[in-house]
Amino acid sequence: MVDEKKLSFPIAIQLARLQEEDFSDSEIRNYIATIHGLRIVTVDRATELISKAVSVARSNKKIAGGADLVSMMGQARENEVRNMRHRKVIEPKLLMAAYGFLEYLFKINGMYKDGILGNDDSIYSEESVRKILIKLFDRARETTRLTRALTEAEKRKGLKALDTAIAALNDFDPK
Repeated sequence: MVDEKKLSFPIAIQLARLQEEDFSDSEIRNYIATIHGLRIVTVDRATELISKAVSVARSNKKIAGGADLVSMMGQARENEVRNMRHRKVIEPKLLMAAYGFLEYLFKINGMYKDGILGNDDSIYSEESVRKILIKLFDRARETTRLTRALTEAEKRKGLKALDTAIAALNDFDPK
């Protein structure tokens, strides 16, 4: 798998720990599927997953009837992987960009709280913040209308709040 570039060498080393703990080939393949299915790309995340599995395996060896617990854990892991195959993340790269945008908002909030932004003597313009918030609220309004995850009452309440925010931003007059 390493030669085929399906796994990085450090992650393959982590998987080798499972062999040392007498995991079966099918169990190891399940972990490989989990790593790919959950798109675990960092060695730290793979190490965390494998370490938990090794810890459970070691504790099961100490417990009488541990084989039953191991098979139950294996079944739970299989169900998790099966469910992950059906519930994929929409556009993973865009999702990462969305988290980046949340970090941008966090930074903006900090600048307001610290008095760096929003003062008459600030070197930073609030106009770009205003424009992006209008676009964000407008897209959120459309998503709120389309989603089935909210009740109609929740949609009405959310849309009203978004409309109020957009109106306030449109009325904003940067000095």
